[in-house]
Amino acid sequence: MKKIFITLFAVFIAVSLFGQNQIMNLEKYWKYRQELRDKFIVISSDVEEPGVNIPAAETPNPLKGAY
Repeated sequence: MKKIFITLFAVFIAVSLFGQNQIMNLEKYWKYRQELRDKFIVISSDVEEPGVNIPAAETPNPLKGAY
């Protein structure tokens, strides 16, 4: 029983060492932010122009099969 407990404790410690850190989260944030700006938002200096500076309202829904 003691051997099992020590093994489980060692595995738990080893797994917890590979968690996320602030640097990884910041890299992921900037990557997703840039992807959002490049693929889902049309940026224009004329804010009154219809359809610009707004995130995409419709995205593909795999459950429905289309937009």
